[in-house]
Amino acid sequence: MEDHINIELTYKKICFNHFFDNSLICYYITKNSLSKDQKFEEQFILKNLKNVDEYNNKKTLEGDNSLKALTLKKMT
Repeated sequence: MEDHINIELTYKKICFNHFFDNSLICYYITKNSLSKDQKFEEQFILKNLKNVDEYNNKKTLEGDNSLKALTLKKMT
């Protein structure tokens, strides 16, 4: 039981850190490639949608204690 809790918490932290890192990269890319007629917030949201979708897909495994989900979490 304790192993499952450790795996779950570690998985959540890894997924969030991965999302945060990718979003930060997206932030700098958007900031450096923005033209004067574009709004930063709109462009960042559009460019970061892929990261948000990926993070939401990984979050679907949270709380799933099936053998397949636990294997994927351990591999992560």
